[in-house]
Amino acid sequence: MRAAVVGVGYLGRFHAQKYKMIEGIELVAVCDSHGERGQEVAKELNVEFESDYKKLVGRIDVATVAASTQSHYEIAKYLLEKGISVFVVKPKTVTSTQAQEICYIAKKMSLNLKVGHVERFIP
Repeated sequence: MRAAVVGVGYLGRFHAQKYKMIEGIELVAVCDSHGERGQEVAKELNVEFESDYKKLVGRIDVATVAASTQSHYEIAKYLLEKGISVFVVKPKTVTSTQAQEICYIAKKMSLNLKVGHVERFIP
């Protein structure tokens, strides 16, 4: 399975590191709108860097979305509509309507949409 992490700030970097450790997963790229940070993580993990998550389409099967909360909906929706399963760090989206919409898309496309609640007590 080919994977990418969109948003490699503090938590996203950990997600990328874990993908590198899982047998059967190929971390293809990390993606971040902050080029310097993204390139640093890509170099550390010996993977490609991409500044635009839309350029990951056709190259991955699954993505972790660990970008800013305000962008979760836009990124997850786009990736799901392109046939890519998505893991989103909490909170899933800003509004419940957005959350329902991406759940509907995932179900319609028969894709996995998961939300990480590991950090559930951090505001």
